[in-house]
Order: sequence, then C-alpha cells, then structure tokens
Amino acid sequence: MELEKLNTEQFEAVKYGDGPLLILAGAGSGKTKVIVNRISYLIDKKQVSPWNILAVTFTNKAANEMRHRVAKILGDRQASQINLGTFHSICLKILRIESKWLHLNRHFSIVDEANQMKRIKKAVNDSGFENQKIEVNSVLSAISKAKNKFWLPEDLANDAEYNVFNRIVSKVFAEYEKGLMEDQALDFDDLIIKTVRLLDTNLEIREKYQEKFKYLLVDEYQDTNHAQYKLLALLADRYRNITVVGDDDQSIYRWRGAEINNILNFSRDFPGAKIVKLEQNYRSTQTILSAASALMQNNRSRTPKKLWTDQGEGERLGVCFFDTDRNEAFSITKKIKALHQSGEWKFGNIAVFYRTNAQSRTLEETFVQEKIPHQVIGHIGFFNRKEIKDITSYIRLVLNPSDSMACRRIVNIPKRGIGRSTQLEILRIASECKIDFFKAMEKTVEDNVFSRFKEDRIIAFIHIIEELIHAARTMNVPDFLTILLQKSGYKSQFEGLEDADAKSSMEIIEEFETAAFQFEMEQKGDLADFADYLALNLNAEDERSGADPDKVSMMTLHSAKGLEFPVVFISGLEEGLCPLFRMDYGFKDEEIEEERRLLYVGMTRAKRNLFLSGALQRFRNGRIQSMEISRFIREIPKKFFTLTTDNAQIPQANYDIVPKVDIEFGSLAKTISHPDAGRKFNKGDRVLHKMYGTGTVLTYQGMGPSAKITVSFDRVGIKRLLVGPARLVLIR
Repeated sequence: MELEKLNTEQFEAVKYGDGPLLILAGAGSGKTKVIVNRISYLIDKKQVSPWNILAVTFTNKAANEMRHRVAKILGDRQASQINLGTFHSICLKILRIESKWLHLNRHFSIVDEANQMKRIKKAVNDSGFENQKIEVNSVLSAISKAKNKFWLPEDLANDAEYNVFNRIVSKVFAEYEKGLMEDQALDFDDLIIKTVRLLDTNLEIREKYQEKFKYLLVDEYQDTNHAQYKLLALLADRYRNITVVGDDDQSIYRWRGAEINNILNFSRDFPGAKIVKLEQNYRSTQTILSAASALMQNNRSRTPKKLWTDQGEGERLGVCFFDTDRNEAFSITKKIKALHQSGEWKFGNIAVFYRTNAQSRTLEETFVQEKIPHQVIGHIGFFNRKEIKDITSYIRLVLNPSDSMACRRIVNIPKRGIGRSTQLEILRIASECKIDFFKAMEKTVEDNVFSRFKEDRIIAFIHIIEELIHAARTMNVPDFLTILLQKSGYKSQFEGLEDADAKSSMEIIEEFETAAFQFEMEQKGDLADFADYLALNLNAEDERSGADPDKVSMMTLHSAKGLEFPVVFISGLEEGLCPLFRMDYGFKDEEIEEERRLLYVGMTRAKRNLFLSGALQRFRNGRIQSMEISRFIREIPKKFFTLTTDNAQIPQANYDIVPKVDIEFGSLAKTISHPDAGRKFNKGDRVLHKMYGTGTVLTYQGMGPSAKITVSFDRVGIKRLLVGPARLVLIR
C-alpha cells in the first residue's frame, strides 16, 4: 500500500472500518488514490477476500485504471479476483448467470443506441402511428426515463401527466418491449433495471449477491440515477459496508437521470455513516480554486467545502469580452499562439471548452486559418464505426439466432443478392408465423417461396451462419474472427480497392482483429465474453484517450469531466449559452445550479492558467443575436481575475480589429433611479428587484402598472411580473 503518501484525510478514509462511508472528494483531491488504497487495505490488512469486494465505476477506462493501480500494489492475481467494473458490466454478469429467471437464453443480445432507434421506428409503425410526425429521439428518451422509474407501459398510460404524447409513447413502449423479448435482447437500461427487479423480488438471489458482495465501493456517486441507487441499496442492505466517493459540486448529468440527492442524502439513507472531506487539491493554483469555490457558494443544494492547495497562489484568471464571436475566436487563437511561441507550453497542454458542440465551428475555422493543430474530442469512436457494428452483428447472430435485428443488418452485407424486396417478404412471413427472421429464412426455403436464384442465395447465407455457429464452439476468439471475415466475405469486399474509404475500412477491420488478439491475451474469454466486451464498448460514453501532445484539445464542458490541462480557455460565457437556456422558457433553480456546477467542473480542469471569454454578439440559429455577459462572471469576485482587452490586429481582409471592451463586473452602477410603477422599460435595461436582485429586461408588454415584463434575473433566472407590484428600479 501507499499509506505513507496519503494526507491526513485520505488516510482516515482508507483505514475506516466497517459500515457506511461517504468520501466527499473535491476536484483534484486524489479520489482514485483513496479508492485504490482502501481496496488494498481491506484485502491486505482486514483480510477481506478479493471476491467479496465489488468496486463500481462509470466508465471502462476508469475501471481499467483502478484495476491496474490495485495490481501494482497487490499483484495481478488478487486484482483479477476483485469484482470491478461499470454498473452495466457488473449487472450484465449477474444477468448472464441468472438469465433463466428472466426467461432469456444465456446468450441474449444487447442492443446499442442505433439499434434502439431502428426498433423504436418499427414500434411506431406497428403501433399505427406511421403517418404521424413523431420524433423518435423524444420517444426513446421518454421510454428510457419511464424504465428508470421502473414503470411498465401501462404505468406510463396511467401517469398523472397523461397526454397525447404519453399515449403514443405508452403504445410504442409496449411494442418495443415485445420486439426485444422476441429477439431475446435487452437494451442498456434493462441491464440495471432487470437486475434490480430480480434482486428486489427474489430473496434467494438477493441473499446470494449480498453474501458475494460484502464490501461495496462506488466511484462518482454524485452521478448515480434512481435505478443505480436502488441497486446499491439492495446489495448493501445486509452488511452495510458501502463506501461511496463523489463530489456534489461536480454533479452535471441531471439531464440523463443523475440525482444529486443520492449523495446529499447519503447519511439519511445509511444512518451512522462516516463522512470524510478531501479538500486538498493537487491540480490547480489557489486562485483558480478560490474563484471556482466562490462561484459555487451561490448554489444552495451542496455540502460546504473549502478547497486548498500548496501549489501557490498562481496568476489571476483572464477575463475578456468581444464584440463578436469571430473576434473572440481570433483572440483565443492569438493567445494560444503566444503561449506556444513562448516555449512554456506545448499545444497539447492547452484546451478550449465550450457549452455546446455548435460553438466549435467558429473556433475550428480560426484554428485552421491560423494553422493551430487541434483535435475535437467527442467525434465518432472506434467501436461505433459501421464496420465494427457489422462484424458485431455477425457475432450476435451466431450466439443468438433469435436476434432478428442483427440478422437483418448483415443478411445482405456484403451484397449477396438478398435485397430489400426479398427481406420484406421474409419479414412478412416472420410476423405472420410469429418466428424470428433467421427461422423465417429457413421457412422460405422449405416452402419454395422464392425463385431458385434467390433461394440459392438464402441457402448460402444460412450455411455461412450455421458453419460459424459450429466454429464458435471450438475456436478461440481471434481464430473465429478470421473464419468469420473469410466465410462472410466481409473483408474481401474491400481488398484490392484503392479508394480512401476502402482503405479506411481495411484499417478498421485490421484494428478490430488486433483488439480480438488483445482480448484473448488479457481476458482469455470465449466468444460470448468477447460479445459482451463489444456491447459494453458500443454503448459506452466516449472515453477519450490521452490528449495529443502536439494538438490543442477542443471539447464541451461535459466532455472535460475527468481531464486536466495546464492551460484552459472557456469560451461563450453569456446568458443563454452558459448558463444554457431558451429565452422563452427560462430556468428552474435546480437547472441554474447544474449549469453553475458545469462551469465549476470546467474551471477546475485548469492547472496553471484559466481564461474566460464571451461575445456581445453571436451568430446563433441562423441570425446575429445580442448577448449579455453570463451571471456566473458576476459571481466571481473581481480580486480573482483581470479584465483585459486584446488590441491585436486581425487580418483586415476578413475581420475587424478586436475591440476594446470596457465592462464593469460585480457591482451596481453608481446612480439608481427611484421606483416608478408607470415607467416603460426597454429590452436590455438593467433593473433591480427587492427580492430577486439585479436582472435584464427581456420583454415588455402593455402600459402603466398593469404592463407585463419579463426579466432575466442574475440569481434566480427568468421571471414574468406585473410592473406595478414588482416595483422595479432602473439601474442607470
């Protein structure tokens, strides 16, 4: 163990005995070191068996890093015996073992998001809504939310907020579930939901896994949703040896179901819990930490903590606003050039964050023009390439011939004369006979449905799959993959072609073969294990590899979580963008707080230098919009930043000179008007309300005291008021 390298609070957390433990780990406080050393302490000092420990993370990358670090302390043998993985991988292992309780075969398929979309579209049509304009993404999101509430289709229909959309979703949900069961398939939500249901309703199974997982350790607990919380509560109910690590100030996934109350209410949910705060930061300067902490003090739903560091005070934050987003982008480019030319930082030491993906375009254009090497984090990952999904579909079909979606995807890939019209006829027979697509193909041969030409091609495909099924029983994964690529003709379709797309496809296939060899060497599993490995990676978040040392990294604030850079730029700090909202809807308090946490995450990625910027005009949604400085800038005390302007000359052929901008932050103007219920306010006026504080007028309708006014308040968001009762004060 590395106990001598731990600070006082880290040491206290590592050596804590049995019972519930909450480790509140501030940004950059070494939480992974604490989890790894606690696992090692339990095994080495408390003599806990490795197989009685369950360590749960949110990404495969985090799980692999944790296992690697544990292995360095305890050795590979003991590290391999620990139940360590993501929520989904742990639940998948349980469901594979207990599949009979779910009326599934052990090799049930796991569908990825693209496959889900196809299934939803089919379910929409099968439900009789094919002629209606239905947003498939919205239906998929609604079904996912319903599942994570443990609702069935009929529960959605009985919801108090039942409306036309819910009526549609309820019927589509039922058809979608029916299709999954017919194909012996589960989606990613099901992996956790069905595990929880199994543990909740089957006492024998619950006690089995409570005995197996006597000690639970959970990383990033602030990101858990209701289903994940319930899973942990069921597993920990007997022995209560649950350690959770997280930071409520870094909870930024509410939009996908994360519930910050899981970490805020830990002591209530697990009475007698020990709480340890990790407040020493090993990443950033004190100025960056103090500025970020001051921002977070405006949130009500949080546990107070005071981050500190021995890294020194460091430089003040740089804050600058420009007349246009173009000039903002060029100023960032100019500053990056200067930092690189100084010799202090490589391009790979620098990152640019923004709130939305759409903001990257202007920045990318300026980087290209000024020859700044860069990479946009979040582009399509290796496991989501078409070639990988095609080959994976072959593997899924070999393991589970009932998987009609997998069969339909590759029945004519590469092209083998089984076209769309033939597939539709096979699909009709499958539906009519209530059988899967592969069996329907066999039936067309038995009943001589097609011409001899088409029948020969169907028979050839059936033989390919049957031969692969036989090969899978005896071959290791790399050898099987070689046979698959050969017999299916998938690889040969690209051989000999000189175009760039074909070469790219060949490279991806060869890399996939490498992945199979690595899997065989490192995990030594069978084809079913390899299929699970692929499924978990297909559905995983982009688990960004290390930054290219020769390129500036560009990414959204969400993508920045878990990373760090010596120099960070955060652009687009304007109302409506950061915080992000639509002017006509505004914010709920909890949404404002999450946006504030998101900026906090971005700020605390910076190790040495942090620059914040925005524009007073931005091209959005096809038009130029006037923007207002983000309320979050006003919440950072002026002593922590320097307001600057950029006088650099931008090439006149394309852009104007970057302007000088004189903006006051953090205080009201010197003269204030008297309240006047009859005053007419204009869009853009700054006003003061006795309860809500300062804000900016968005709209004004009517005359006199009964006029209606909409104001975006800096602290509480958008409010619609009557001018008379509001008694607003105009700030001059």
